[in-house]
Amino acid sequence: LAALGVEIGHLETRNNSQQALDIPELAYQVALSNPNARHITLRSANGNVALQAIIAPDGETYLGTSGLQVLPSTKTYQMWGIVDGSEVSLGVIGDNAAYASFSTPSSATALAMTVEARGGVTTTSNAPVVEGAVPT
Repeated sequence: LAALGVEIGHLETRNNSQQALDIPELAYQVALSNPNARHITLRSANGNVALQAIIAPDGETYLGTSGLQVLPSTKTYQMWGIVDGSEVSLGVIGDNAAYASFSTPSSATALAMTVEARGGVTTTSNAPVVEGAVPT
């Protein structure tokens, strides 16, 4: 009886963690279905990697899946926006860019993602791994 209780506890923990992992994907799907959202494709310089992003009317931005690799734990993806002609950090994404979110100011004209040291940076000299113009 005790072993059965322990196994049920393991199953509940596993189910709860699987549900938590689905929330970012669901948020992306909801944003994707919003007729007022803006769609942007961020591409690598050679065009081999594309990352879809959805900018909701309130500026919340959701990333879909991509061909970007999961980074080692010492590195992070970081989002940048061109806002009033200046490069501004929009958020540290983490080591996996899939289904991440951040806020995009309404005055942003472009988005770019770089790879940085874990924790992110205030300014970057790294070339973007993907970038794209924000649709008006």
